[in-house]
Amino acid sequence: MKKIMIMLCIALSFFMAGCIKTSVDNDFGIDPSSEPDLLVKSFIVDGKLQKGQFPTATNTGTTPYLSGVPNAIEISAGVLLQLPFTVLNASGTPCKIYIGVQNANSYWEIPYSSTNNSSMAELFIPIYVQNGNYQLLLAIADCNGVISVISPVNTLLTGIVGCSSGGISGSYGVTVRAFDMGEDAGKVNVNYQMYSIPDRLDVRQGNKWLTCTGTQLVDNLTPNCWVWDGFVSGTGTLQFNYDPKAGRFVSLYITGCDTGTAWDVDISCPQ
Repeated sequence: MKKIMIMLCIALSFFMAGCIKTSVDNDFGIDPSSEPDLLVKSFIVDGKLQKGQFPTATNTGTTPYLSGVPNAIEISAGVLLQLPFTVLNASGTPCKIYIGVQNANSYWEIPYSSTNNSSMAELFIPIYVQNGNYQLLLAIADCNGVISVISPVNTLLTGIVGCSSGGISGSYGVTVRAFDMGEDAGKVNVNYQMYSIPDRLDVRQGNKWLTCTGTQLVDNLTPNCWVWDGFVSGTGTLQFNYDPKAGRFVSLYITGCDTGTAWDVDISCPQ
């Protein structure tokens, strides 16, 4: 199978602007379930790629661990993935974040930072990564080298679809689905059915939150389960004005924090 070198140059105003080179299959791209090393190397991360197995927890008797990390995510390729967390049981100051994939022989090391007592790990998954399942790994280390317990995140990667593709459904965890809204500006309706167990819906275009079912997020935050705001039951509609000059892709973030939850959401094309 012929291989090509793809130069992906993408400006992410969240944290970086730059280019990354990776060798991928011209016909099939990267299979996340069978090519974990290529998958890790394809991530666009504001950090340093390290060789070797993902770091293991330091057994100190008071090993820190991460709370609030979603254990299940569905996300579209070509979307910035944001993993919120809080650090518990830490005796030292957090210094590094580790992001990797189960069974890979490399991982990313990212400088730790927090804003408004909230921490977040960010990575961009290129659009040439195939649909499929894999397990992300997340951990932190303090400035003394003590490493937290690993937090696994079961991840389902899906493709970007058009606004006329129909609705999406889901349940527990975080779902981030991207839609190509086309070239025409106009009003867009996002209809939701959250049933009896409350869930939260947020809409984002580029690096800007457009609308939501709760308090509007600022650009460096993401919805999470430990701030119980914007979680609603039943049916409703969000509306926003779409401008293709700000980017054709609009992402829907649905956060379900109860294991028994279920929801349906659909987005209209601009009118």
